Amino acid sequence: MDISGIFFCSRCMRPMEDEEVCPYCGYDHRKEQNKNPALERGTLLHDRYQLGSMIGAGGFGMTYAAYDEVLQTPVAVKEFFPADYARRDTEESDEVFVTEEKRGLFRIGMEHFLREARVLGMMKNIRGVVTVQDYFEENETAYIVMEFIQGVTLGEYVKKKQIKPAELFEMLKDPIDALILLHKQGVLHRDITPSNLLVSADGSVKLIDFGSAAWMDREQSMIVVTKRYAPPEQYGTSNQAMGP
Repeated sequence: MDISGIFFCSRCMRPMEDEEVCPYCGYDHRKEQNKNPALERGTLLHDRYQLGSMIGAGGFGMTYAAYDEVLQTPVAVKEFFPADYARRDTEESDEVFVTEEKRGLFRIGMEHFLREARVLGMMKNIRGVVTVQDYFEENETAYIVMEFIQGVTLGEYVKKKQIKPAELFEMLKDPIDALILLHKQGVLHRDITPSNLLVSADGSVKLIDFGSAAWMDREQSMIVVTKRYAPPEQYGTSNQAMGP
């Protein structure tokens, strides 16, 4: 992607000489094609965030590499897009479409999504937690802007590298300390999985995705359960959504 005359890899956001194969992450821009319903590369959100490629997707949203044209720095932009009932054809519009019968469910989900932004906004000075820089509503949905971390999920990391339990525990020290601080502030993450722990290039680990977070002293309207990882007390309720 061209930003003020400089090419950046649309996936790892590092500067490169031309838009061919990235010498850092190996991404081949010559083969890059937009796949609906992901927003197209170069889309400008909130009059400042230029999107690169989609770098992650789950049941409730998509994450894009992006560039903040105001602060002139790479960022990650997470879009609320529940795959089960949200629709979009980027050849016609960037707006998200939801049928009337699912509109109420969509609004509840978006409220949880924006709550994630507010929770993370409280945690800017805590090591081991990804930093949120901005959040807003646009295209009939919502977005969270976070720091861009060069790295892979813990699940991907342990598949590629043989690491001993003692090394793994040492890597997890920062996110564990972060959880202790979160609990002292009355916040529960409720979705600790290898996919929600990001290992950066220097080996440090940060906790991401607070979409299921809750305050200890408040009744919860929805509980998100990730199979094989959720604690026992999150099962057995009729008011739950099952994650992947």
